[in-house]
Amino acid sequence: STQSTWEPVEDFVQISLTYGKMHPLLKKALAYIALKTGNEIESKHLMLVKARSALELYGITAQRNAYRDQFSKLWNSSGPNDSKIDALVCPVHPLPAIPHGTSKNIGFSTNYTSLYNILDYSVCSIKVTSVDRSVDIPQSNFTDSQTPQKRLIQRVTRLYDANAMHGLPVGVQVVAPRLQEEVALGVTKVLEDSLRSIREVRGPLLEIVHSGRE
Repeated sequence: STQSTWEPVEDFVQISLTYGKMHPLLKKALAYIALKTGNEIESKHLMLVKARSALELYGITAQRNAYRDQFSKLWNSSGPNDSKIDALVCPVHPLPAIPHGTSKNIGFSTNYTSLYNILDYSVCSIKVTSVDRSVDIPQSNFTDSQTPQKRLIQRVTRLYDANAMHGLPVGVQVVAPRLQEEVALGVTKVLEDSLRSIREVRGPLLEIVHSGRE
């Protein structure tokens, strides 16, 4: 793949690109050192990032297809009484739109969507609400950065600015199985109609509340 010179790259991705260009013997030495110093994840990372032969790519594709089959079996048995799930409504991203050039800091957030790219599932996105500076105040209980999860949350919350993002759309994604775009579109339409009805009812109610306060 090609990359524009101006395109920001997350540190983890840049490291992976560097590892991919290293001499195999150097990578093995660094992986050994990382393993002996207790950094097992980095050791595995070093050895996984490399050029692949056509035969290796066939093997990786087979692993992907096996994972798809496993996920499909789970999907088809996780509904009521072990029935299949029609669709899944879930987050599409941990933040609303972010400032230009900052995506490199939260590349991991693609996990919300990359799973369904691997599965080749059908997905729609829909706006649910908008950022409200008076309500959507970031939590401040992530000062302990000792766990990987909290470190990731900290990276997200650093980008979140309720004032700057006030009014930006916040949405969800509707996920349906592979080649079932009509299901994703149908569920999205149901959500859209329901949200419209809620807004139509809530609007007059808010006006009554505000007039009562006056």
